[in-house]
Amino acid sequence: MMNPSSYGRCLRVLAMAAGLAMTLCSLARANSNVELNGNWLFRIDPRSEGEKAGWNRTVPDGTESV
Repeated sequence: MMNPSSYGRCLRVLAMAAGLAMTLCSLARANSNVELNGNWLFRIDPRSEGEKAGWNRTVPDGTESV
């Protein structure tokens, strides 16, 4: 049985993955495939500091592979 924080984290990851998948599908042409299998890096950003800190360029401490 999952504890509440693990359950919430799983829901956030699934929501982010679904949003990314929809975005990629809308950008991809009808005859192309976008491979989404594999490890994804995930970190909660409660203070919205990731963009300013450059998390898209380097992997910050506390990042999980999901």
